[in-house]
Amino acid sequence: RLGRHVILEWVPKGDPKVDLLLSTREDVFDGYTREVLVTAIDRFFDVVEVTAVPHTSRELFLLERRDD
Repeated sequence: RLGRHVILEWVPKGDPKVDLLLSTREDVFDGYTREVLVTAIDRFFDVVEVTAVPHTSRELFLLERRDD
C-alpha cells in the first residue's frame, strides 16, 4: 500500500546473472517462467506497459495496483 504503481524487472533464465546464480546449485525452479509471473501479477495488478531492456532478454513491467 505504499504506492499505486510498481516497476518490476523480469530477468529470465538464460540471463547472465541468473546463470551465475544457478551455476553453483541445482536448478529446481521449473515454475520460474514469464507466464507464471504474469499470472501472479494478475491477481493484484493491471499491466500498464511492458518494455524490453535493450541488448538483454529482460523486460520492465509497469504495474498499477487494483483496488478490488
